[in-house]
Amino acid sequence: RVSEAFATMGEAFAAVAAENESVLVITTSRSFATNWLAGRLGAFNLTRPGLAVRLHVSDELVDLASGEYDVAIRGIIDPEPGHDSRFLLRQMVTPMASPVFLERHPIACPADLLAVPRLSPDDEWWQLWFDLFDDPALCGARGSGLRFDSQVLDGQAAIAGHGAAMIFPFMFREAIAAGQLIQLFPRFASELREFWVVVPEHKRRLAKVRAFRE
Repeated sequence: RVSEAFATMGEAFAAVAAENESVLVITTSRSFATNWLAGRLGAFNLTRPGLAVRLHVSDELVDLASGEYDVAIRGIIDPEPGHDSRFLLRQMVTPMASPVFLERHPIACPADLLAVPRLSPDDEWWQLWFDLFDDPALCGARGSGLRFDSQVLDGQAAIAGHGAAMIFPFMFREAIAAGQLIQLFPRFASELREFWVVVPEHKRRLAKVRAFRE
């Protein structure tokens, strides 16, 4: 009976190990997943046809120590100790709007933004950007407009012409290239944080993790 029990345990551990190496679990924010990562996972799968990719999308930070996730891609200020963190890119935001919106609401200077609909106007990103200018009128600026809790929704609403949005251009490169979004002040962008690829220390040597990170 003891031998049978150990055999059963051995089979269970073998199954877990096999699944662990055949499934890659990635967690990242909604904006990054929707606007950049999702469209590239197919190409990654072609290089690793035996590897299933599970994408966990949430703007809430998760506990990588739980062992449920293999890789996190996050916009953070400083990487946490105890993880293998690799710098990916800087997150810069700047006001953008659609050509249709700009036809109805000409914007020549930053102060003009106070008089037009702004998407998620109470978001801290707006004030961080206004702080780039030495203009008392922009201090503590408030405004009217639709409010969202996702950059994806802000961007789509801006493309639809519903307001000016504070956008991370990297996430909307295709829309910018197609002329659906226009950067209002190309010389001015506010740096918020950096995107890092974060891996739990005990998983950094796994073949699937190395392949994805590369």
